[in-house]
Amino acid sequence: MLNQTETLIGRVIVWGCIATTLLVSPWWTLDPINPIKALALSIAGFSVLAVVLVNRRHIPLKQHKFILWLSALFIMWMIIVLIFAPASKTQQVFGANGRNTGLITYTALVILLVGASMVARETLLKRFVWIAITMGTISGLYGFLQFSNVDPINWENPYNPVIGFLGNPNFQSSFLGIACVMATAFSINSELGRTKQILLLSLTMLLLFVIRTTNSQQGFLIFLIGVLVIGYLYIRSKKLRFLSLAYIVLSLLGLIFTIFGSLNRGPFASILYKPSVTYRGDYWRAGWTMTSENPLFGVGLDSYGTWYRRARSAEATIRRGPDIVTSAAHNVWLDLSSNGGFILLFLYLLILATVLQSIFRILKRSTEFDFTFAAILGAWVAYQAQSIISINQIGLAIWGWVLSGLIIGYEINTRGAVSEKSEHSSNKKSLNSRQSLISASTSLAIFVGVLAGVSLGITPYYQSTKLKTALDSRDAQSIIAAAYLKPLNPAQMIQVASILNQNNLNTEALSVLEDLTQAFPDSYDGWHGMAGIDTASSAQVTQAIAQMKRLDPHNPNLK
Repeated sequence: MLNQTETLIGRVIVWGCIATTLLVSPWWTLDPINPIKALALSIAGFSVLAVVLVNRRHIPLKQHKFILWLSALFIMWMIIVLIFAPASKTQQVFGANGRNTGLITYTALVILLVGASMVARETLLKRFVWIAITMGTISGLYGFLQFSNVDPINWENPYNPVIGFLGNPNFQSSFLGIACVMATAFSINSELGRTKQILLLSLTMLLLFVIRTTNSQQGFLIFLIGVLVIGYLYIRSKKLRFLSLAYIVLSLLGLIFTIFGSLNRGPFASILYKPSVTYRGDYWRAGWTMTSENPLFGVGLDSYGTWYRRARSAEATIRRGPDIVTSAAHNVWLDLSSNGGFILLFLYLLILATVLQSIFRILKRSTEFDFTFAAILGAWVAYQAQSIISINQIGLAIWGWVLSGLIIGYEINTRGAVSEKSEHSSNKKSLNSRQSLISASTSLAIFVGVLAGVSLGITPYYQSTKLKTALDSRDAQSIIAAAYLKPLNPAQMIQVASILNQNNLNTEALSVLEDLTQAFPDSYDGWHGMAGIDTASSAQVTQAIAQMKRLDPHNPNLK
């Protein structure tokens, strides 16, 4: 029964990763990337939860007690933040537009981590690596089509065209870098045969070329870090302590020079430095300001963007201009600390510490080179490197959280050989009847899990669909109705008001903005829209400017 349950959970996790990575909806939603991925993630996460709950008697939960409690505390604290943080409850639950990394998304990620830890056997790990390589291949080939200007989808994309299925060249670059790490680990496995090894090396070269077309260095950087991890494991397996030590020292020196070069310091600065690094520093400082000023609950889940103008420095305001803002700290640790306070960050760091402890235990048990574990570990380290310099994009985040669960579970599930007889009933007739019963209840659980996932995750997708349909209809009443879909979405209301104003429907636009600023008084864009609309009274304009100054105190245009 345990094997059946593990297989089912493993399949749901794998298909969840596939769907969350590949699904896009440019034909149906205004945001073609995030709502559909958030929905797929929600379905996968709550389906796993339902299967685990129904089959809890047949899963060795005691072995996973610590990660279960830690995960439960992480979710519980997010709920506490939702209640007490000053941000909009709706935004905290569903996440900000363009990100959708609110309570539902993070809950699903935590569930998938726990689910992966329960089923992390060698077979699943190997399958997971091949699936990741396949997803990288599909994303890479699609990126090559985009580079060749033969993309079948007409994206409204202000970035480099090579965005893959993730909506941004940085995310595409990072995902391909992670896939390259896994492909490299398997390419040195002689048991696969020379043909497969050559194919994997060729694939790596192709994906590295696509990374280059993104004009994003993230993919190369995390590929290098992941390969260094694999190289260390390989040298370590040869039991050459001196060579291992020299390898570690040289690798650390190389990483230090790379980091300094990225910060416009040292001999590689001219090659590695980009102005975006300076901007990231501004985002990080703003994230730390939010954290230090709101140490207990943060500013609210996925609410960094709402508070960014207030938290950024005067230098950051002027550096790129006051109208250039961001919705994320470009560092997952700072995102969590600013959104949920020091406690949420501490719980996340405990999860990472649990993964690291599992890694050390696995390495202590065996000095043999395990190609599958090398691929998993290299990819995990690569993802963590990416998370320090970038956004927790849903299509990337699912891989990082599942990899964490696989490492934790693999350590637990390989602590000792467990007899199959001890996991099953000795009575074959009783076992068969129980399997039939569990099968029926598990089927019902999957249905309930899918229903729960859809119910919780559908709102951003539904709202984005309705707004796109309304805009395509060019009917003013339909567009206005889309602004008032429940629960109210401030970004959607702002967009509707802007469109109405552009089409000389100033009165209607002002009405939407009045309702918006009443429901979301911390919406800078709402007050900005009101200040610039012709039909606003002088009192409304004065109030709007005062609110804008409150929300953007370093803006020189508001002095």
